[in-house]
Amino acid sequence: MYQKCVENYPHSWDKSCRQQKNALNKCSEENVGIIKYVKTQCTPQINAYDKCLQENTEDPRNCIPVFKELYLCTEAASVTFNEEQQKK
Repeated sequence: MYQKCVENYPHSWDKSCRQQKNALNKCSEENVGIIKYVKTQCTPQINAYDKCLQENTEDPRNCIPVFKELYLCTEAASVTFNEEQQKK
């Protein structure tokens, strides 16, 4: 639903698709442990990326460096999460 909304509203997706985004986030947090873990480990990077997207709705390419930081954080958090799961 969220992806389709973003496709349907390319210039206003950040406002038009807020409800779908929130529903997707809630579902993923409740059902996928790694997502919840990554969100707790990468909160500053997530917030910075969200802020950048809000400030650059006309050209989200400006957020590529911020996205790279978020990507690196999520990759590191994923490795840590998987290592912890293997210890259980």
